[in-house]
Amino acid sequence: MGIRNRIFESRKPDIDYGKRICAYLIAFDNEGRIPVVSVPRGYFLLGGGVEEGESHMDAIKRECIEEVGRDAYVGDIVCMAERFHYMARFKREMQVVAYFYKGELLDKVAEPSEQNHDLVWLTPDECISQLFLVHQRWAVKCVLNDVNKKKRKRSGAEFIRQLKRRDFRGHAVFHMQDSRKRRKDTSLFGIQENGTPIRRKKRIEVRSFRGY
Repeated sequence: MGIRNRIFESRKPDIDYGKRICAYLIAFDNEGRIPVVSVPRGYFLLGGGVEEGESHMDAIKRECIEEVGRDAYVGDIVCMAERFHYMARFKREMQVVAYFYKGELLDKVAEPSEQNHDLVWLTPDECISQLFLVHQRWAVKCVLNDVNKKKRKRSGAEFIRQLKRRDFRGHAVFHMQDSRKRRKDTSLFGIQENGTPIRRKKRIEVRSFRGY
């Protein structure tokens, strides 16, 4: 599966674009909040431009120290986005290619070197509604979707584990085994009205959970 990629404000014909590569960190604290930097223009994800000869990981770690004075752990890539727009900083139209990584914001290691940059923790919903750049808002949505998918997957696995352990009077309890043990006979337990269990041996294969 390739990296999720989205283009914002697509390329216009007959314009000579400069190119800027950026890398950003999307991290969470124990309360599920995301660290962002607050500047007079608004909120931005931690990170920025990748310098020549610099890896994405090194760029994110450098930017975190410069902006908020903290080290960072950089994990897997989440997505990438492209924007074609005018940047006043460079006084020209630019193609910005941004890469977004999951990670963790670590302890403070230095004083920030950039002025008017304050560390703020926002909830994912606040990031989606308040981040200044549209492609950064989209990247947070991607991470949030991944987190929710993992939660649903864990919930489904827990449901199956509970289903295997259930025992209802008047119903059979199927003790499911993995494929390596299916050659062995399994035991089918029936329960009489007085609660006395009946055991008989039979090779079974569970295909449904009718009655549960």
